[in-house]
Amino acid sequence: MVCPKCGTQTEETVVFCPNCGNNLKEVNPPKSGTEIELLEENVEVKEPVVPQAPVQSDVSNNDNSSKGNTAIIICIVIVAIVLLGIIIASIIAKNDKTIDKGGFLDQTETSEKTYYNFDINKLAIEKDMDGYSDKIEIKDKFFNYTKDITVPRAMIYGKNHNQEMVRLKITIDYYDKTGQRIDQTFDEIKVIGDSEFVVAVSVKDDAFTYETAKIGIHTKKLESYFHIIPAEQYELRYTKSTDKFDDSIYASVTNKSNYKVTYHLGCLYLKNNKVVFANAGYANIEPNIASKVTFGNYLLNLEPIDEDTKQIEYDDFKVFVYSAYYTDDNY
Repeated sequence: MVCPKCGTQTEETVVFCPNCGNNLKEVNPPKSGTEIELLEENVEVKEPVVPQAPVQSDVSNNDNSSKGNTAIIICIVIVAIVLLGIIIASIIAKNDKTIDKGGFLDQTETSEKTYYNFDINKLAIEKDMDGYSDKIEIKDKFFNYTKDITVPRAMIYGKNHNQEMVRLKITIDYYDKTGQRIDQTFDEIKVIGDSEFVVAVSVKDDAFTYETAKIGIHTKKLESYFHIIPAEQYELRYTKSTDKFDDSIYASVTNKSNYKVTYHLGCLYLKNNKVVFANAGYANIEPNIASKVTFGNYLLNLEPIDEDTKQIEYDDFKVFVYSAYYTDDNY
């Protein structure tokens, strides 16, 4: 045994150190090697814990996978809808084009036909300073485009306040941006003094390419070789068709004179005593012969582009003769 105090080597049986007198029995003897090994075996050595990501169940994985697939499908559907909308819009834009001049005539082209939206009331009226034109009154203007008429027409309704029959020429003059007249369409009639009249002037089918247009009133005294037929030498009758599928108005003129006479007739469609549309017709009638003039297929076939209806609503109508004459060649 070794004294822990002074380090003196002594016997195992010695109680006190012979050198320093230290009580050797109070010092805990060291454990034997066997005891140390047994203690080491009882010690639990814990390994360091490495954190691990939580393990998800198969159900959770399947749910997330389904949600991901659904999101992809929704995105594909949205893209497809957008592309389809672009394609449809391009087709419509190609097949249905409206050329808007902001003026008197717009043109809409579809895959089936061409429509015209003609605002005839935007056209200014210019009259000749000849002493006759200033007595020509324009009462109303209409646009007539039907299935049966491939060329659109402007219907001009008015009255001749001159006391004599005059030659009346009504024009539609087309102008470019510089104000220069480029083209013209017109119709010419002879109008009895103090009489209403209707003139149908063709409208150029490319009128929308012009900057603007004007209505021109041109009159002059009737030449001497025109001879007026008085009202007592002809008889006018008119009626409306009773066929529900036929909206025609029929006029019959009997020429009681001894000459071949040219008759011009106007037809007015009225609603609450107001003219809502006007039409014109004519006939060359041999002596003592009755001839029929039909104002038909205009109402059922009228197709104004800004309205859904194809019919003109009217509650009354009248037909009148505004020109009856023969020339020296018709004796």
